[in-house]
Amino acid sequence: MLQADTISDSKLHNIATAATYASVGVILLVGWWYAELDFVTAQEGLGYWLGIIGATLMALLLLYPLRKRVKAMHSWGPVRYWFRTHMIFGVAGPVLVIFHSNFELGSLNSRIALFCTIIVAASGIAGRYIYAKL
Repeated sequence: MLQADTISDSKLHNIATAATYASVGVILLVGWWYAELDFVTAQEGLGYWLGIIGATLMALLLLYPLRKRVKAMHSWGPVRYWFRTHMIFGVAGPVLVIFHSNFELGSLNSRIALFCTIIVAASGIAGRYIYAKL
């Protein structure tokens, strides 16, 4: 009975993960469709704060590897919760920054930052599935 519950929990987790990625994809697609309406601008208001919050979430991602390696942080809760937060921030941060930029490439600096973020996010998603298979 215990193994059946574990299998169903695993399937439920996979469904929830797929639903989350699909939801993020839909949110990005809708944002891209309406980007030309310029609801947000990077220089002020909501667009500015989306950039600040997204960049902060991406900076906070560094707490997860610190939590695993710094002995003083080992008592700060289970690693699995830190990893889950790391994954959430790793998806939400770049999405907020993309909305901040209104789906446009600006200066060379912003292009390099965007492509580096995409590479890191893609490697994190791929790594999650490779790690799950091992």
